[in-house]
Amino acid sequence: MRRYVCAFLCMLLVSAASAGVIFSEDFEGGVDQDVHGLGLIAGTQFEVVAGNVDHIKDDADPANPYAMMCGSGGSCIDTTGSGSRGEIRSIVEFTFTPGVYYLSFSLQGWRDFDNNTASANIQILIPGLVDEVLIRTRTHGPYDRERIQFDVFTPQTVRLTFRDLSGSAGYAGAILDDVEIGTATPEPSTLLLLLPALAAVAALRRRSSRQACSRTP
Repeated sequence: MRRYVCAFLCMLLVSAASAGVIFSEDFEGGVDQDVHGLGLIAGTQFEVVAGNVDHIKDDADPANPYAMMCGSGGSCIDTTGSGSRGEIRSIVEFTFTPGVYYLSFSLQGWRDFDNNTASANIQILIPGLVDEVLIRTRTHGPYDRERIQFDVFTPQTVRLTFRDLSGSAGYAGAILDDVEIGTATPEPSTLLLLLPALAAVAALRRRSSRQACSRTP
């Protein structure tokens, strides 16, 4: 019994100690371009696998009015391109071993130059681990930082997908930026599991001490 409890404690401690970033993409590479069709989004770690997207870069043209969509600066992806709703997938395959992980990204709805807003629906998919749909408008931001935590119980190799489910093409896309995946420290609720485990270890130690004393001549 004590061996299993100790193994459980070690697993949680290793999970807490190994927190760190394993993937990040801020879309700063590449060029400002409408209608990225199927294939690699140049200068990034994503590819378009359905429809098309717009890559917005604020330094492409000082007068580029679309740059305001990228928050305080930098580059971003409008997941509904000027031609159709898009779906992007990471080029990188992630091999997740058992543990606790997080996916975070910046997200906002679309707005036009008169500050009219439109809802943007986007599906976030890591097969077998994450499958969520978020609905956002410009009033949610700009750029709410989203964080999704997930558990991996068996090793698997998968990719990350963002799929736009918004309305009309070229108008109501979700604006995506600063994607990050990393290992996570256990949530407080998980750490609470340590309490009964610690109590069990303490009880085992007390019982062992009593047995040792009873055997002493």
